[in-house]
Amino acid sequence: MQCPPSDLELVESVRAFLIDELLPELTGAAAYNTRVAANILKIVERSLNGGSNLLSAEKARLRDVLGGVADKSYADLNRDLSIGLRTGSIDWNCDTVRTHMFQTVLGRLGIDNPKYSTYKEMAFPDSKMRSPK
Repeated sequence: MQCPPSDLELVESVRAFLIDELLPELTGAAAYNTRVAANILKIVERSLNGGSNLLSAEKARLRDVLGGVADKSYADLNRDLSIGLRTGSIDWNCDTVRTHMFQTVLGRLGIDNPKYSTYKEMAFPDSKMRSPK
């Protein structure tokens, strides 16, 4: 019995087709749009590889920031944080809040654009992956 391909394998296959088979045959706007589509699929690949772990970690941090709130959806937790920051009931300068915001942005950059030089510098401060200054 053959196992069906995973979501990640399906996305990788479509992306490879776009880049390896279709793109060399295209020019102009069609080539550009195909590159955009391939880049979007690369974001989906990274999301499938680590997105659920990032979401779980973000939800845990949100619960900490909000005082251990349980049984709320991700959207509700984010809404509560937004309201708390806007009304001043949650202090932006609190280390827990700042750490949460930093880690959330860093995680999202890691999925959206891991080649972004600031992401490399912040995620890997002592690494050779850093961009030259």
